[in-house]
Amino acid sequence: YTAMIFWPLICWGLSRVLSDATEIVKERKTVYILAIGYMGVLYCHVLSLEMVIGFTILIGLICFKRFFRKETLLSFIKAAVLAIALSVWFIVPFLDYTMNVDMKVFHAGNPIQILGLYVLQLLWIFPWSGNLSYMYQSGMQDVKAYGIGIGFVIVVISFAYILMLKRKELKE
Repeated sequence: YTAMIFWPLICWGLSRVLSDATEIVKERKTVYILAIGYMGVLYCHVLSLEMVIGFTILIGLICFKRFFRKETLLSFIKAAVLAIALSVWFIVPFLDYTMNVDMKVFHAGNPIQILGLYVLQLLWIFPWSGNLSYMYQSGMQDVKAYGIGIGFVIVVISFAYILMLKRKELKE
């Protein structure tokens, strides 16, 4: 949950860095927003950082014309360098530990795929609290809701509404 707090900050930074207005893209605020967002996710949950990076790559592919502008690439590079520079105290020991210690992740009783979060749990909008953590035990019955759920649905509906308004303005 803590890592998910920083996702809206990253989305805000991405919307600023992919903006049509180059003055917004060039602002220091844009670089700081992206760097703080990615650092926050890194400090909270490293696996969530992988998902956020995948999301960023997907957005980059969708908006490739805007992504490959000089100003946009420069802002992304500045944000990445700032985030890495401010996270060296975390990254170096983490890499040292993962390279030199046998963590025995697959030696546990259950493989990580069974213990992971299912997409349905991530997008679940009905807040109920069961007493089981894993869906493989009983399906969705009595399973804890972990996801961003209703907040995600509100954001998607708001985004769709804004897009419809913009298309309506363009037609007029």
